[in-house]
Amino acid sequence: MPISPTRGATSPQLPRPQPRAPSSTTRPAKPLDSFVRLSGDPKLDKIATARLTSGRAHSCVTTVRANLTRLGFKGLPSSTSKDANNPRGMMVQLMNSGQWKQPDLGGTATSIKSPYGTVSAQVLTRDEFNAAVKSGKIADGSVVFQTQHGWDYDKGSRGNDVGILQNGAIFNSVRMHGTDAYGAKSGDFVVLQPQ
Repeated sequence: MPISPTRGATSPQLPRPQPRAPSSTTRPAKPLDSFVRLSGDPKLDKIATARLTSGRAHSCVTTVRANLTRLGFKGLPSSTSKDANNPRGMMVQLMNSGQWKQPDLGGTATSIKSPYGTVSAQVLTRDEFNAAVKSGKIADGSVVFQTQHGWDYDKGSRGNDVGILQNGAIFNSVRMHGTDAYGAKSGDFVVLQPQ
């Protein structure tokens, strides 16, 4: 039988952890939101500073679309159900809407086909993408598509992702702690920004 505490007794107070002082190699212990990197582009900065809403697991397309719709962005697809690879279906529709563009990041020109059409996208490798994020070439607020399987994958959406770069990390249906939704398994990346 468990022993109940004596009425009026107090438990000993543990010392509170002290925050670490920032150094040149560590960030201060502040919320992730304090590290938004503003680009000076009002549309990107609106996305970068927004309080994004989470979604259920495996709802990256729905959650990203809902957040961008709430922020007033245009050219968003009403559905991606014709494409088994839903993130690819969203990417192609965004690019074909005329409301979204690719920033000049280099990459490899690649034809990406979907039931929603075909686009020519500048595709970055995982290393190219991460280097561009680290150096600040990809602004917070950018919409990022990534795949483990390649953009010709037609067997479903697992292993494919869309998210919003915010505070140097990806927000898809939840806030990730890095730019790769799949870590070392991430393959190709496509970055879009509002026109």
